[in-house]
Amino acid sequence: MAAVEDNRPPDAVLRFLNPVLRVLVPSPAGRLLPGSMGVLRFTGRRSGRTLRIVAGIHDVDGSLVVFTSRPWRLNFRGGREVEVARSGRWHRGTADLVEDPEQVAAAFRHVLAAGTSPRMLGLRVEEGHVVAAQDVRATGRTLLRLDVV
Repeated sequence: MAAVEDNRPPDAVLRFLNPVLRVLVPSPAGRLLPGSMGVLRFTGRRSGRTLRIVAGIHDVDGSLVVFTSRPWRLNFRGGREVEVARSGRWHRGTADLVEDPEQVAAAFRHVLAAGTSPRMLGLRVEEGHVVAAQDVRATGRTLLRLDVV
C-alpha cells in the first residue's frame, strides 16, 4: 500500500446517495446532517448548465475548502460565483481552484490534525504518515477555496 491512497466510496454508492443529499442538505433537515456536508451550485463554464455537486466542506484556518479530483473542479479556475448549501441554508460567494500540491497538502494536514478522518476526505492514510505534495499529486487532489457569506 502507498502511504496515501484514494478511498472514495464506490460510484454505485454515490449514484444512490448524491441525489438524496442534494435534496436534504439545503432543506431544514440539513441541520441534522454533519456540518461538513454541503452542496455546491454553479453554472458550468462551457455548458451553461446549472450543476449541483455534493461535497465535503472543511475549515482550514477560517477558510472553507473542498478537496476534489473530479473534472467539475475545472470550472473554478480563475474564480467563479458559487452558492453553497450547508445545514439547511444557502450562502452566496465565490470559489477559486487551488492546484498547487504544496498548498493542498498543507490544507490536508490542517484538516487531519483537527481530527477529521481520512475517510471523510476520500483517502486512506498510512498510520503516522504526514501528507505531502507527492501524495497530493499521486491522488490527483486539488482544492476549492470558498469565500461565502
